[in-house]
Amino acid sequence: NTQPTTISNTGGPDNETIYSGIGGLTFYDYNTADTIVAGGGTNNITFMATSKNGLFAGDGFNTITVNSTVVAGNAVTVVGTSSSSDTITGSSTAGAGIVYESASLASAFIDPGAHNATVIGAPGSTETVSVFGGGPSFTGTLTVINGNGYFQGGSAGGNVMASDTVGSTTMIGGGAGDVITSNGQQDQVFGGIGSETLQSAGSLGGVAFYATAPGANATTLINMHINAGSGSNSVVGSAANESVVVNDFTAGVDKLVLYTPTYTSSVVGSGSSAVTTVTANGSTFTFNGVALNPRIDIVIK
Repeated sequence: NTQPTTISNTGGPDNETIYSGIGGLTFYDYNTADTIVAGGGTNNITFMATSKNGLFAGDGFNTITVNSTVVAGNAVTVVGTSSSSDTITGSSTAGAGIVYESASLASAFIDPGAHNATVIGAPGSTETVSVFGGGPSFTGTLTVINGNGYFQGGSAGGNVMASDTVGSTTMIGGGAGDVITSNGQQDQVFGGIGSETLQSAGSLGGVAFYATAPGANATTLINMHINAGSGSNSVVGSAANESVVVNDFTAGVDKLVLYTPTYTSSVVGSGSSAVTTVTANGSTFTFNGVALNPRIDIVIK
């Protein structure tokens, strides 16, 4: 098509493949295992309540709405391209999972709604993906593999997020039981509400760990596992009342960053059995297996 086209497949067979050209497509999918491929333009694709295991891939500016209420074994898959900009929105009723598979240079904005979502990044590439959640809008669970961009987990908790090695990715917890792993450099990792595990698996360091989400004011318990590598990681304390447990902190390399000049620090034990406790602004940071030197390991901003 070279002109905008609006069609649907209500009442049609399953396993259809729909191709469109550069004219732009508005399509309503009702059936099972349908594939929609767009060649460009502005496309509006809606997977309706009865749609199951659909797939969309296409160049251009694409708006994909997932209204599918079919749950068991069902996922709507969106495949990004080097020439695609996708906006993917789920409904407020739990149903199909949303899977986004990225490509280098692709961009996507995802608001999963009540659905669970999975984002699969292209390793070592430069795509940009944003998933906004945490509040009442995203009530499902987020899984991120090789993420590059901005990711906020769903309020259901149990979010599992891992950044790509490229770095400069922001990941924010959404609920209890989240596991957030930085594989890159200059990542920013924020805890959410409840018990969280934040960890750095990268070799270059330079990762900042924040105990609470931006703007939040809630008590969190976070286990931070830091692999310093050749760089410096930072554990950053905010104004919220936090209870933080930090593991694998390397004295002289990693830093505790406090936004207050008033704090207390104490060390019990020595060597690998040492436990350092730092208290500031009502927050407590417990560092296992290391004796912090306040003059070297604590930075006041």
